[in-house]
Amino acid sequence: MSPSQISQYCEETSILWVRRDSMALQSDVRLEDLCKIDRRLDAHLDGLQLAGEAAWPIVDSELRWNDSGEAFLAAALSFDIGVPSRINRYLERFSRTDDLVRGYVSGMGWRASEKMQNSTMEFLNSSSDCFRRVGVNVAAILRRDPGSPLAKMLQDSASQPRARALRAVGELGRAELLPQVQQQLASEDTACRVAAAWTVSLRMQDREATKVLRSCVTEEPPPDCDADRRSMLCRRRLRALQLAPRVMQPQDAQAWLHELANSQRFVRHAVVGSGVAGLPTAVPWLIEQMHVPELARVAGEALTMITGVDIAGEGLETEWPLGFHAGPTEDPDDENVEMDPDENLPWPDPEAVARWWHAQRGQFQPGVRYLAGKPITDDWLQQVLRQGYQRQRAAAALELAIRHPGEPLFEVRAPAWRQKQLLGLK
Repeated sequence: MSPSQISQYCEETSILWVRRDSMALQSDVRLEDLCKIDRRLDAHLDGLQLAGEAAWPIVDSELRWNDSGEAFLAAALSFDIGVPSRINRYLERFSRTDDLVRGYVSGMGWRASEKMQNSTMEFLNSSSDCFRRVGVNVAAILRRDPGSPLAKMLQDSASQPRARALRAVGELGRAELLPQVQQQLASEDTACRVAAAWTVSLRMQDREATKVLRSCVTEEPPPDCDADRRSMLCRRRLRALQLAPRVMQPQDAQAWLHELANSQRFVRHAVVGSGVAGLPTAVPWLIEQMHVPELARVAGEALTMITGVDIAGEGLETEWPLGFHAGPTEDPDDENVEMDPDENLPWPDPEAVARWWHAQRGQFQPGVRYLAGKPITDDWLQQVLRQGYQRQRAAAALELAIRHPGEPLFEVRAPAWRQKQLLGLK
C-alpha cells in the first residue's frame, strides 16, 4: 500500500467514525444501517492493519490531536498493530477532552482483542486517573465485568473514574454493589451523585435517586462553561431525562412533566420526557406543541415514541415553515452556533396529526405505558431491539434493564456484528 493510500485510509476512517458516532442514536437509523457503515470502517482498518508498521509514520503525520475520529483511529490501530508504549502515548494525548476520550474508548473496544483486554485490566489498576477512567469505560461499553477492580473504583479518590464506575455498575447489572452505589447519592461531587442516581434509579427505582435525576435535568451550566464541559453536561442531562420518567409512577411522571412544561426554559425537556414516559394522555398536548416551530419536530418524535406512527410514511408531514431557522446560519453576526438537534426528524402537520389521533386514540388505554405503538412487554421490547430505530432501541434497552435488574444493559451503539450476535440475528 502506497503512502498516499495509507493517508487516504486514515482520513476516511476518521470521517467514517465521526459519521457513525452521530448515526448511533439517530431517529432514522436502524441496526442494518449501522451494519453498512461498520463494514466500511472494518475494511479501512483491515487495510491499515495490512500496511503494518509502515502505516505508523503516516498515521502520526495525519493526527491533529483534536478530533474524536482521530482518537478512534489511533486506538483501533494501536491494539491491532501497536505496542504498549504507543498505546499509552496516544491515550495521554487524546485525554484532553471528553469527546476525545470517547473516540479513544470506542477504538479500544471496537474489536475487543486479547491485547485490549489485558490493557484494560492494566488501566483499571493504574495510578493514572485518566487510565483508570478509560479502563472502566471500555469494560462498561463491552459489558464485560472487570470483577473486583470495579468495586474498588467505587471508592476512587478521583471523581471522574469514580463517577464512571458508579454508572458501570448499572450498565453491567452488578446488583450486589448497589448498596455501595447508594452511599454516593449524598456525594458532594455532582458527577458522582448523578451517576449513582442513574444506576440506583435504573436498577432499584429508588425515589430519592430519581429526585437527583430530576434536579440534573433542570441543572443550568455556569456562565463561564467551556464547550467541552457544556457538551458533557448536555449528555448527562439527556441521560437523566431518558431514565427518570420511565422509573417514576405514571401520575408522578405526569405531574413533573407538567411542571417542566410550565417553564419556558424546560418545555423542550417536557416534550422529550412525554415520549419517554409513553403515556397516551400526553398526545393532545404534544399535538399543540407542533404549532411551535422550535418544538414541532421533537414533539412529532415524542408522538412516534408513544404511538409508533410514521409521520412521513402516513402523510402527516408538512413543509418547513417560511422564515424559520434552526442551527447556525451563514450570517457572521449570528451568535447561534449550535447544530440543529432535530435535523433528521420530519416536520409534522398539526391538523393532519390531530385527525389521525382522533381516529386512532381508541386503541390506546389511559394509564398504560407504550413504546412505539404497543404496551411495554418483554417480547415487544426484544422486537424493538431487533427492528426499531436507534432511539427506540435505546429506549427498549433501558426498559429491559429496569425489568431485569441483574442483566446487563444492552448496548445499542456497539459494533453491529456484536449486537447481531447477542440478538441471535444473522
